[in-house]
Formats: sequence, C-alpha cells, structure tokens
Amino acid sequence: MTKSADREYITTAIGKKYRVEKSSDFEYVTTAIGEECFLFGVDVFAHEWTDTRKCIRVHDPLYGQPYTMNVYEITVDGTVHRFAAGEFSNNVWGFWLPTNRARPDGHDSARIPPDESNAPHTKEQEKRSS
Repeated sequence: MTKSADREYITTAIGKKYRVEKSSDFEYVTTAIGEECFLFGVDVFAHEWTDTRKCIRVHDPLYGQPYTMNVYEITVDGTVHRFAAGEFSNNVWGFWLPTNRARPDGHDSARIPPDESNAPHTKEQEKRSS
C-alpha cells in the first residue's frame, strides 16, 4: 500500500496498481450465489465488466470479514453503470453501488457521467474497441 497526494493505492500480486476509493461512497446491495445477479435491470454477469483500476475496502455483511473489492463498469443500452464486486467465497459474490450518483428521477444510483467513465459509451464505440 502506498499513499501519494492524499490518495491511497494498493498493488496486487501481479503488479496492478489500484486506487482505493472511500468505502463510504458505496453501499452494500446484494449477495449473489452462482453467476446471476440483476442490477440496473440486467444480469451483470451477462455483460463485459471494465476494470476501473479502483477498489474499495469493505466487510462481509454477514460475517464481518474484511475484503478489498474492485470497482467495475458495464454498459447497458449505451449507459455506463458503476459498481463494486468480488467473491466472498467460491461463486458467492458481494455487490456494492455508489451512494453519491443518484439520478434526478431517483432510480439507478450507479449511473455515471460518460466523461468520468473508463468503459465504452455507445454500442458503436464498443464495436470499435473490440
């Protein structure tokens, strides 16, 4: 773990560097067993996850064990959505959504502005990046 300019970073065993986000900016939403979890009106496992190179430190909501979960983005119908996820154990996944990204209509709290995203923003951009 390193700190620079009020930012905290961790480096994985394979050398990837991740910026640690404030865990208070995310809230636990669900645990999924297997490979099916519906967020944003879709099964997130059916979409490609873009690794943002950010992570959060959380505690298992049932047992309190600490974990570091990566922050990902998916694109659904041209809209980018952000969430944090990771495995508590084999095929048991925890999911967190940002708390500070409420839409004006009060729905999907994980929709993020395209200029802040690491994921492709349109189906055309997705095709070009493939």
